Amino acid sequence: MPVKDRPVLEHLLYACCLENSSSSDANSAYTRLQSLYCDWNEVRVTTVSELTEELSMLNDPGEAAVRIKKGLHNIFETIYKFDLEHLTKQKLSQSMSDLKSWRGFTNYGINYVVQNGLESHSIPINGAAFDALIVLGIATEANKKAHKIPGLERTIAKNQGVEFGALLHQLGVDFINNPYGKKVRELLLSVDKKCEPNLPQKPSAKEESDEPVSKKKTATKKKAAKKKTTKKATAKKTTKKAAAKKSTKKKG
Repeated sequence: MPVKDRPVLEHLLYACCLENSSSSDANSAYTRLQSLYCDWNEVRVTTVSELTEELSMLNDPGEAAVRIKKGLHNIFETIYKFDLEHLTKQKLSQSMSDLKSWRGFTNYGINYVVQNGLESHSIPINGAAFDALIVLGIATEANKKAHKIPGLERTIAKNQGVEFGALLHQLGVDFINNPYGKKVRELLLSVDKKCEPNLPQKPSAKEESDEPVSKKKTATKKKAAKKKTTKKATAKKTTKKAAAKKSTKKKG
């Protein structure tokens, strides 16, 4: 379940990590950003390639890096600070307008902030969750393109919105990780047996295993990237400590 006691900006940046990944991986990625960089401005001026390496545990590290960097840049260029608490004191319509004006953040991220940072009724839906709902006949391609399912917030009560959103997000992540897997198929069929003709079909007979070969390759690359990132982070911290000691000696 989402953490509620975060500043609005942190909800927004966390959503950038969470959008297409599990909450555990998003937590790891977000914690990593906080531990490696002294503040959000340092993250803003870091290259996308470096951020991508640091976010390697996510399903979409490159896209997440772009969302974070571009979003921070546009916020800073607009209000010259990294404090969005004023959004909690405005009318929701104005806050939504402000959020949408900062290029880089997606509809998923904005809806996540509205739900968890502004405590209003909005259900964040990532692209893969839309795909799963399309399989079930609950949503359409037009809904996905518009990033909205008409009447959803009226159907799901506000006090159930956070839990529903979290469960829907997990379905989306499972769909991203393996749309052809037994787990996803059984879950979708348990909701509606008539959706079977709409289930994704494997592109070739070579991918009969529950986990696609491409996914295994991606996992291997992620492990290698994590090792590289850990070494890099250690080196970075060591360099900072050495610089601090050198500075102390000079002062003495």
